[in-house]
Amino acid sequence: MKQSLLYIFSLLILFSCKKEEPAPTPIKANNSGNNQNQTNVFSILTNPNISLSSNDVKAIFSTGNKLYFSTVNEFIAIENNQWNVVAYTQSSYINTTVNCIAANDSLLFLGAANGLYKITASDTVHVNTGLPLNNIRSLCLSDSILWIGTTSGGGLAKFNLLVNSITNTYTPSNSTLPNASIGKIAVDGSSIWLATASGFSFFDGSTFTNYSKSNSGLPNNSVYDIFVTANQQLWIAHNGGISFYNNGVFTNYNMSNSGLSLDLTRCIWVESGKVYIGTFGQGLDVFDQNINAFSHYNINNSNISNNYLSGFILKDNTLYIATQNGVNSLKVN
Repeated sequence: MKQSLLYIFSLLILFSCKKEEPAPTPIKANNSGNNQNQTNVFSILTNPNISLSSNDVKAIFSTGNKLYFSTVNEFIAIENNQWNVVAYTQSSYINTTVNCIAANDSLLFLGAANGLYKITASDTVHVNTGLPLNNIRSLCLSDSILWIGTTSGGGLAKFNLLVNSITNTYTPSNSTLPNASIGKIAVDGSSIWLATASGFSFFDGSTFTNYSKSNSGLPNNSVYDIFVTANQQLWIAHNGGISFYNNGVFTNYNMSNSGLSLDLTRCIWVESGKVYIGTFGQGLDVFDQNINAFSHYNINNSNISNNYLSGFILKDNTLYIATQNGVNSLKVN
């Protein structure tokens, strides 16, 4: 199965380009936030020639023409409608669920419960030496540095591609990192933002600045996702709704004070003045900043395939949405 992984990655690098099928144009949502029927908003990512054993999507990522996602049982790589699937049960390398993905044009990194996989066109390497914990929850690639977030007490690790090894680890015992369970990692230049179980943190490479319910306007410490905008504003998904952080000021949105459909939010993305919010049980909320209104998409009022969302990635003006019942796509421009 090592050869299969290399074959997949080689295909993604060398496969000749074909014209992609365009995503469907969505029907405009009802900005009043009620449950108007919106039957043709989403497209479901499927391949008639491939049947996956699980539709529970755990991670999604895109770089260039390549789209990657993982389910409980498989890792899938797509380029120009060509699907390549690796089943964990048939692989001697990736034999457990892939929790997170990062990539550039020549490298593919997969984070799993048993460590890190580094895949090139010629080799697959399983990295579990130097990690504070093998259970990897998040990855973020920035130039020659791969930031690795672990769960259950492992903290943060820094993998330097130039020396091909982990050079630094950060935990509450050796740094001011507030919690060793790391959620999503967002990098903006030399600035690193971390979602944790104790709020969120800003890391400048040497010092952590921590934001929590006790020392800031953040309303809930269980932070799952952070999105950094082009002008360095933050949108934060947590168990108390969502928060907007700008110049030291928090603006919080929840079920009580806004049109947000559920306070349990898991992922967040911002594009063209709209904030896309993945909830844990009520589907997709879209907050239009221009008119200050929410729209809702769920299984009762649209063709979204599931109400439990876990991640977003933007590719070719299309937002791909990871759910517990497959990958949905939504045209955003």
